Amino acid sequence: MIISIKRFMVIASCAIIMAISLSLINTNASYAVGNIDEGTTGTCKWEYYRIGNGPYTLQISAKNPSVGGVMDNYTHSSPAPWNKYREKIEEVKFENVLSIGDYSFYNYPNITSVNLKGVTEKIYSETYELIGENVIKGVSRVGTGAFAWCKNIGYIIIFGENCVICEDAFAFCEDVVMNSVDLYGIKSIRRDAFEEVDCRELYLQEGLESIGWGAFNNNEALTTVTIPSTCISISDNAFSACKMLETAYIMNPSCTLEEYAFDKDYYTTLHVYPGSTGEVYAKQYGFNYEFIKLYNPMTVVPKTGTVRYSSLRKKTQYLSRKKVLTINNYEGTLKFKKLSGNKKITINSSTGKVTVRKGLKKKKYKIKVKVTASGNASFEKASEIVTFTVRVK
Repeated sequence: MIISIKRFMVIASCAIIMAISLSLINTNASYAVGNIDEGTTGTCKWEYYRIGNGPYTLQISAKNPSVGGVMDNYTHSSPAPWNKYREKIEEVKFENVLSIGDYSFYNYPNITSVNLKGVTEKIYSETYELIGENVIKGVSRVGTGAFAWCKNIGYIIIFGENCVICEDAFAFCEDVVMNSVDLYGIKSIRRDAFEEVDCRELYLQEGLESIGWGAFNNNEALTTVTIPSTCISISDNAFSACKMLETAYIMNPSCTLEEYAFDKDYYTTLHVYPGSTGEVYAKQYGFNYEFIKLYNPMTVVPKTGTVRYSSLRKKTQYLSRKKVLTINNYEGTLKFKKLSGNKKITINSSTGKVTVRKGLKKKKYKIKVKVTASGNASFEKASEIVTFTVRVK
């Protein structure tokens, strides 16, 4: 009986030690350094890892960095291989990825940002210090539903190259008001791509050709948007229910706007060119509108004006504006301001007439001036800084 009790005590002690050891092993595993899982997707590879107690990270990289990688497409019934980590992934990193697959990150609740650059080239200083990266090949496609329902994304930036942002790509990322959505090199934004995405600032760059049905529908934070001059069509509901949208600039005079492209219930003022399709649209559907002023095409060419020393010794000399400046194609009234140069040489602020006072020696004098054309109801203000020469001989 005594032996049985001793044996029991030994076994119990071993069990307690094993339990403590297992507990320590499990605790340390939760702070593992390095990869947890990895695999491939299309011409890319993926790695899921956590470093220390940092964020759970999914990194997707092109197998051939110089060419760029294309991810596979996925569906609701056949999700991405990393989908089992969906609720843990906090950060997604891309290296030289050109195409983001359909539904790759659909409803990943803890992703906080999306930064898509495509293929980049590292830039080094003369001492081989890394000073930056240059995008040499942009993202060409963001797949259908790729980041839909990722409700904690705080900002989106895409450096594209004729990039297509597919249907529902970022739809319903709605729980956080984003500071900005920056879209570079985008060719087409398709149906509902950013539906119910609330962002304060939206940057649509030149090169964008079309904005699809409901693309920015129900953005409740956006106050102003500029549609670039390359955009040829804006579909119905593209900006509907954007309750805070006060101003929209339509920079293409021939852009086609479907009837419900903007929502007149929220008093958006459209800024359009005179005689443009935007003006016709505003009048037809009862929008407030203002005209965009055209670029003032003023050109200023500096010249050399000459005065004779023998005449200057006797009295002050004058040079007409045309002797020192050739100004063409300006709209509005001209004004002149001297910025630097000999104090004995001045320019009239209204006429541009140059006064050369007595006491100057024989030489060339450089005079820097600012020429401003005021513009008018149709043309904006324009300024140009040039340096003309006064030669005393």
